[in-house]
Amino acid sequence: MFRTLVILGVLAVCAFMAGWFTIQRDENETTIRFNREEIRADTSKAIAKGRELLESGQDQLAEEDGLFPQQATRPTPPWEQPFFDDASTAPRQY
Repeated sequence: MFRTLVILGVLAVCAFMAGWFTIQRDENETTIRFNREEIRADTSKAIAKGRELLESGQDQLAEEDGLFPQQATRPTPPWEQPFFDDASTAPRQY
């Protein structure tokens, strides 16, 4: 419970510092005003930056695609090898 209150407090301070809302105090009333244009502008910038990061990450993966080795195949353990009834045919050894 306390941790949640601390996190909400930190988020409120960050939003206040970003200019998302202002607090005006008069003698008789206190007003909190939310700046929707600032919030929209900041979220649009964040979305655009996120898209750039995703695209650059995909480009880097495409460039590095040849650098990763293919998945290695493991030798078949004896208990998974096929059983031969014919004694003349020996199982393969790895």
